[in-house]
Amino acid sequence: MKRPTARTWTEPAEVVARLRRRWEGGSLLRDHLEQRWAPLELPLRAPSARELADHWAEVGEWVSRWRTAPAALRVLKAAVGGRVVGANQLPSRVRVDSPAELWALLGVAAEVRTVEALLDRTATVLPELLDWMRANPLRVLAAAEPWPALLAAVVWIRDYEGAPVHIRQLDAPGVHTKLLNAHSGLLAVLLREVLPPERIDEAAGPPWEARFGFRAKPRLVRSRSLDPGLGLPGGFSDLSVPVAEFHRVLADVRRVLIVENEVTFLALPRCPGTLAVFGSGYRVGTLGAVPWPDDVEVASWGDLDTHGFAILDTLRAHVPGVRSLLMDRATLLVHRDRWGREPKQARADLRRLTRQEAQLYADLRGDVFAPSVRLEQEHVAFGAVEGALARGHWPTSATPDPRTACRAAGGP
Repeated sequence: MKRPTARTWTEPAEVVARLRRRWEGGSLLRDHLEQRWAPLELPLRAPSARELADHWAEVGEWVSRWRTAPAALRVLKAAVGGRVVGANQLPSRVRVDSPAELWALLGVAAEVRTVEALLDRTATVLPELLDWMRANPLRVLAAAEPWPALLAAVVWIRDYEGAPVHIRQLDAPGVHTKLLNAHSGLLAVLLREVLPPERIDEAAGPPWEARFGFRAKPRLVRSRSLDPGLGLPGGFSDLSVPVAEFHRVLADVRRVLIVENEVTFLALPRCPGTLAVFGSGYRVGTLGAVPWPDDVEVASWGDLDTHGFAILDTLRAHVPGVRSLLMDRATLLVHRDRWGREPKQARADLRRLTRQEAQLYADLRGDVFAPSVRLEQEHVAFGAVEGALARGHWPTSATPDPRTACRAAGGP
């Protein structure tokens, strides 16, 4: 005769596990703090009358395990049986009557006391946070240690009325820059609960502090001159300046080449009137804040893969006239032996690509050449880079100009 499996009837440990999952989801503590607690009842998978008759001994063992279940699980019984064995009272449901019993059962009484204490403390300082805390108790619990310092930071920011400062200047008990950055997500949530809408600039940032009136760390643009006669300010050969000041670097520049890979940026050959800019992937959006002169020709060279085209599309959203360089089908195919595999392809529809770029992007997404093909910038033969620049293959150049062609030689 087939014996019942171990999972046929609900065991006490299963009920405890179900309750623990509800704790981990936050609903049990939330209901308690919001004074919506009600006794919990959970149904059990219990033996049927047929199973009682066929597996009398096993049912007896199961009933015994419920007799020794934790006291917090009050067992409710129902009659099961029939003509063969008669009616028997078997466990059918369990009930937890009070929060205290539940916390003891799950071993979380200390955690509950911690959250309650944080609520009491917050009520005296920032009562406007109480509703959010009760609705999100596990986030509060996870931040129990830095919570007093976070409250101090919120109070300081709420009360500050001076000129914008850096977060390093936030002078409140227990508050330091590392703490603010480590808990920036939670701090932003708390500030949105406390500050009036006019104190929050959702369009600002990143970083997070820019949204709340702080002076943000300036975004930098790194560039190097590819023309020995085109000096950078201060005579530097490699210069990083705040994006708001980068336009000063462009005074005598005719062409700008934005590249994604740092080593490639450093190795580019000499090019008259040309400035190389380190684009650093999706950070190219930073360049949108630059007031580009109309007479400066801007080109971008990135990885030949779906993300490379997505970065180009992002750049064009901010610098509409930018052209691509070495991001074409011929370059891809001539480097077949250097292809790699893109870990995860971009899937967005890109609306700022040229017809040829869009077709190549579609072919890459469609695995026309091979699955997830990518040609990283640093894998393009450097002779091809030198050749393209030396031949004057700038996007808008109809024919090479010997007066402006780049040298197929080492950099400055």
